[in-house]
Amino acid sequence: MIRWIVCAIAVVLSGCADAGTPGNPQSSFTDSWLSGDIAEGSASTAAPGSAGESYESETAGEDPDESITHEAFIYGEARVTPGESYEGTSEFWVVYYPESGGEEILCEASWTVAALESVPACDGCDFAFLVRYTGINIVTDVAAACEVGGFTVADYENEEFIFGYRNNELLELLDGVWKVAGQASYSVQHSELEYYIEGSY
Repeated sequence: MIRWIVCAIAVVLSGCADAGTPGNPQSSFTDSWLSGDIAEGSASTAAPGSAGESYESETAGEDPDESITHEAFIYGEARVTPGESYEGTSEFWVVYYPESGGEEILCEASWTVAALESVPACDGCDFAFLVRYTGINIVTDVAAACEVGGFTVADYENEEFIFGYRNNELLELLDGVWKVAGQASYSVQHSELEYYIEGSY
């Protein structure tokens, strides 16, 4: 799901082949937006001992001198009680950096994330939940960038996904495989989860 969102925005400016859909987040597509800063993990499937995969980009880092004109960010936070509850919010931003300087927000969206149930966690994970997205709100949409890229209320309202947390990583279960989706932190003392995903193209 995370991969599909960022790829969808790439459609607005450069096109993106074989993109997945909210109903089929496992579909394959190119990952050229990924910055490569998200460390690979050894996420496993629900079956102990199975090898996991990461969101490694095939093109990340090929041209370190190439200027970045757009960045996509997903930031989320939640109050989490492992095995019991997950209640939070998430935001999606696409920012354009013109050659003349400054920045412009092309797309901004926010939504509520709540757990439907706790699910068997990945190896070493603190927790994992089946969650549902509700209250999708498109805050900013310059030149219909969100809609053209496929990010609409109809696409994501009431969609369900499986996420887990382990060792400062946010994991997503896709096609039976836990994949590293981004960086995260969890405070046991305060029951607070924060996660952050950054891409560029």
